Amino acid sequence: MIQTVILAFSLFLITSFAQAQPSAELEAQPVGEHTWLINLNIDELENVFGLQAKFVLPDNNLVPINKKFEHHEAWPEKGKIQLRNFIQAESAEYAVSLVRPASAITLSGNTLSFNIKLLEAKPTLLVLDTLKISDENGVVTQFDLNTSQLLIGEEKSMLMYIMIIGAVFMVMMILFMLMRKTKPSTQQVIA
Repeated sequence: MIQTVILAFSLFLITSFAQAQPSAELEAQPVGEHTWLINLNIDELENVFGLQAKFVLPDNNLVPINKKFEHHEAWPEKGKIQLRNFIQAESAEYAVSLVRPASAITLSGNTLSFNIKLLEAKPTLLVLDTLKISDENGVVTQFDLNTSQLLIGEEKSMLMYIMIIGAVFMVMMILFMLMRKTKPSTQQVIA
């Protein structure tokens, strides 16, 4: 009986793991003064025939440095792919598909990247609006998207508020403790 339960549980874990969706993650790395490298990383994915990604840059504080994305080295050179690749002030879009006859490719790790600059050092939002990767039959892979929005930029103002609130709390605690020590006893003895 115990062996059957262990076997059933093991099979459940194996099938759950095998059916798990690949994950994708958006990350930002500072590379200079107010300049950030944005990367889209994915788990290893085989049988890839096309990819579409769209970013929304809703804050007027973002200025794209690149006019085009850098993409994964597995994509062949021009002539063997159809490519739409642009980065503008408010949006960035990358769409690529292999031209038939072609063999599907495998993608993993850093799939797309580009650089942006902030006009001011303040928290600024960047959003991955669309991510679609399809196989040679047009079937789109569903992703567990770990991070679809990034808040980049220095958050000095938030740190300052947290420090002020912490200092006020500490002063209140000290005053409370001092008042408690100096408070005279008001109990009366009744005979």
